[in-house]
Amino acid sequence: RTSKQMVKSSEMVERRGGRWRSVLPVESAPAPRETAQSVLAHEAPNGPLSAVRAVPRATKAGARVAGAASKAASAAALGAVLTVGKFSLATVLPWTSVLVVRVFAADGKFQALGLLTLACNAARVKNIVARVAGRSGSKRSSNSDTMVSSVAKLPAVASAIAGALDFAEQRAPILFSPFVRRFGVPVAVVHISPRVLALVAPGVLRSLQFYGHLMPVIAGYARCMLWDSKRLGSEVSDDAIQELWDRRHEWGAERIRKMILELGGFYLKVGQVFATKSDLLPPQYVSALKSVFDDCPPVDSKRVLKIVEAELGAPVSELFHDFDHEALATATIAQVHVAHLNDPSHTKVAVKVQNPESEALMAMDMRNMLRVSESMDNLGLHLPFDNTSILREYQTQVPLEFDFHREADMLKLIGGAVSSKVPDVTCPKSVDDRCTKKVLTMTFVEGEALGDIIQRAITAAGMSSAAGASEKSAAAMRTKGGELIDGHGLVSKLIETFGVQIFTLGKFHSDPHPGNLLVAPDGKTLSIIDFGQTKVLQDRTRLGLARLILALAANRRDEALAEVSNFGLKLTNAAPDFALTVCYILFDTRMDLEEAHVSPLDADLPEDMRVVNIKTIPEELFMLIRVVALMRGILVSLDTDVHARMIWRPYAIAALREAGELVPQWALDQEEALQRAPIGVAEGGVTEPGAGAGTGGGVAERAGQSVYAKMKRLAKWMQENNLPHDRKALMPFAGVGMMSVHEIATAVDADEQSKLDKAFRKFSEAQRTRCFELATKTEAAEAAVAKAAAASASVAADAKARREVKLTDENTAGKEKVTAGAVMGTGGSASEPPRKTTTSMWKKFKRYTGVTASFKPTPSPPSSSST
Repeated sequence: RTSKQMVKSSEMVERRGGRWRSVLPVESAPAPRETAQSVLAHEAPNGPLSAVRAVPRATKAGARVAGAASKAASAAALGAVLTVGKFSLATVLPWTSVLVVRVFAADGKFQALGLLTLACNAARVKNIVARVAGRSGSKRSSNSDTMVSSVAKLPAVASAIAGALDFAEQRAPILFSPFVRRFGVPVAVVHISPRVLALVAPGVLRSLQFYGHLMPVIAGYARCMLWDSKRLGSEVSDDAIQELWDRRHEWGAERIRKMILELGGFYLKVGQVFATKSDLLPPQYVSALKSVFDDCPPVDSKRVLKIVEAELGAPVSELFHDFDHEALATATIAQVHVAHLNDPSHTKVAVKVQNPESEALMAMDMRNMLRVSESMDNLGLHLPFDNTSILREYQTQVPLEFDFHREADMLKLIGGAVSSKVPDVTCPKSVDDRCTKKVLTMTFVEGEALGDIIQRAITAAGMSSAAGASEKSAAAMRTKGGELIDGHGLVSKLIETFGVQIFTLGKFHSDPHPGNLLVAPDGKTLSIIDFGQTKVLQDRTRLGLARLILALAANRRDEALAEVSNFGLKLTNAAPDFALTVCYILFDTRMDLEEAHVSPLDADLPEDMRVVNIKTIPEELFMLIRVVALMRGILVSLDTDVHARMIWRPYAIAALREAGELVPQWALDQEEALQRAPIGVAEGGVTEPGAGAGTGGGVAERAGQSVYAKMKRLAKWMQENNLPHDRKALMPFAGVGMMSVHEIATAVDADEQSKLDKAFRKFSEAQRTRCFELATKTEAAEAAVAKAAAASASVAADAKARREVKLTDENTAGKEKVTAGAVMGTGGSASEPPRKTTTSMWKKFKRYTGVTASFKPTPSPPSSSST
């Protein structure tokens, strides 16, 4: 460039302290070196080189504009960053801090923060007082005489406040910092906003409350996993780690319990489901959530009496001989009071009164959850199961619980059928003239809730998620009177009642949680209560379930998957064999499967379970799936194994025959085989002791030992040898089919490294080596014992064979003597010895053969004079 162009060019500037100034004055700009380009600049405009000069001139002008724009953009970005940073420190930080304290800290700490913030804003209070008193703004005069004279003009109270604030500012000036004062607005908003949202958007408020309760629990578990467990060190024992997690489970369970009870509504329904999931949740959660069955906040007794009188149209004193004002039990929808009728016998009854606010609250919760679920579906965010169909089914079924007329009808239909067809099972009966849509009066059923019994047993066994805890709690299952509860028999009866309900009636109780199951004082009689949540099946669904149960009972994979597909239940990423396993988990209660004991949240979830997705769950089937899930939780708590498909088989066959459908031949063949099997033996194995083939559950595998029982024995052996024995450590063994000491020793002897690596992935190298050695020694010892037993059995068999040969010889000789005696017996004296010999030989024959038939040898005829 020439010096003339340099003068016309823009000044180079930069920003310093917020102002723009020149960095290189034009006057001091050095003259550039004369170049070929400068010669072009002195050329005449219309000269021969003007065309050549036009191109570079336009290019350089565009470059200058682009450079200026780039510098302006950089300056704007820098200013924006500084502004946002200042805004973040001044505004975002106080809001974030207040929200974190509100969500993660206890209520008391948040209240303390509110008081502290009020103190921090004392400067504002001070300024207001100063203005009222006529002081000059917020600035305090440094002249002490002026301050004294100003204060003297204030009223006595204002003077005292101003003096206290002055003293506080002198002692703790940080409280009067402008930055600290910024916490005032967030604290006030967080305090006031719930009350505003309760009026304007109650659904939004409940969602915020839910996440506000849940986030601290998630953060607590993250801390336990990432910090607390690491702080213990690598040399810590398994018991210390287990104790750490048990304490965390107790803390988390209590917070979740408080959340559910505070929110109420549909959240209580969800809590009741999880309260039975002993197979998925630690016992601390199961124990804490048991209280959600009966610890719901009760409605005031005066309101209850007004509802009863308004519904029944008469004073309570005329309707009942007496009425207990204190609720016997409270639940999500209603509460129960004990009363006696005015009849001559003063019949004891249970009066169920509907909670006046529960219906609107429940509807709002379900509506909000369904809206969120549908939004997730629209955004392509899918859970591993069809949550939208589940919520739609709840939205259809739950409102029916608020119609007590319908519940009274179900009590008559289902309760009557179950009580008459299943021994030792009872249901309450409705009192028709004391029933309305919001009040239901039933005969009182004596008994203790199974949930209370389970919680008492878990507490007695010591709440822990360590191995062996379920066995201890099951052994402690007793009534208040001390009667031992037959868990297997109790659940078998319960499952059989659902065979009647599903396949005979097509209507079933869809909420059999432990709070709705009462155990009589004898520990044997089972009572089912609360028929508000009942599901009515279509005939095609009922018959399809019958065919599915027959296929599962016969282990017919193709037929079972075909029926599931006909229902519209879609599984993705599942191989056919694993799809059959999913069917067993959804529609059967068998516990002899690895997948039945694995939580979907488990980090060691098998790969085939991790990728499977239940894309579609038919709304018609969800309630049955829920019933099976509830029963699985009860089975884990009672430490038993009952197979619903084997108990439901006869009812499924009867349903198909009644509908005029042909029963598959393979199902008839299985039925015939079961009828020929000895008592206590069922298809595929043996039932629990004392269980019949037709009605008993607990079917084990073909070898006669269930996976469930095998894993328990393996866990006991591991525990005796001080090896890892909890569920997480042993589930990989079931996954590879290694469920006994013999199978471990066989794999070690065969050097099946891949199989061993998968099974022992939760073991340290030292534990793994020690287990190999112990398994090999145990196997050798058991082999020696088995060899000795076989030798002993061989000797016994030889001795038995010799006895049988000797017995045969003696019997032959005895027959010959009997014949000879009968021929030779011609007189009284001659015939007596043969009779004695025959009787003696008969006694020996009975002794060796065990014959018990009533038979005596025919004596010789008496002698006659002619002979």
